[in-house]
Amino acid sequence: MNVKEKNDNLSPEHEYQPPPSQTPVVNVYNTNIASSSSVATAGGALSGGRNQTALIVGFIAGVFGLWGVAHFMNGKIGSGILWLIFGPILAAIAITVFSTITLGIGLLLALPIWLLMVYAQAKSGATY
Repeated sequence: MNVKEKNDNLSPEHEYQPPPSQTPVVNVYNTNIASSSSVATAGGALSGGRNQTALIVGFIAGVFGLWGVAHFMNGKIGSGILWLIFGPILAAIAITVFSTITLGIGLLLALPIWLLMVYAQAKSGATY
């Protein structure tokens, strides 16, 4: 009996099967398998439901007065337009009221208040 005849008589269970550790895992439902919220996925998204790229870009743009960019990046056009128009006005009013209440001492906190408000709106815009 030659080698070819031997191979023809083998049943399918004798064929080579890769070990289970080498078989590819296919995620059919396009869900994140990682349970940790700090694991980054494609597109800068976090498994916790926040787009990290939108958060960073929205914060940087907001520092320069372009509020609502994170909302635009996540497809929230309506809230992005509202933040773009009314965000800096709202921050100016908050800083004015706070400095008036503290008899001018609150002006020292104008920049931290501005940055805190920018971060808050960028964070809300970056959330799915």
